[in-house]
Amino acid sequence: MAEKDKKAITSANLLAIKEDDTKKWTFFNFNKIDQEKINMFLPEFSGKISLPPGLEKKTFVVQKEDVAKTVDHLMQLIEESVKKRN
Repeated sequence: MAEKDKKAITSANLLAIKEDDTKKWTFFNFNKIDQEKINMFLPEFSGKISLPPGLEKKTFVVQKEDVAKTVDHLMQLIEESVKKRN
């Protein structure tokens, strides 16, 4: 049953690969993939890509009026995480 006063928010971790001499890009969603599958499907990347822990996150639902505030908070967390890694 749909709840019109709520919105779902989720995140995705994508890897984009561009083929040489083309304009074609292929995107892989890493939320539900593990290192073993990367090695199987992309052997040329074996040992070159390490996935951060906890990629499979659950979608969460917020009230419509809280979406902007929630997204702002998530972006702040991402920025802080990037600063810590640099």
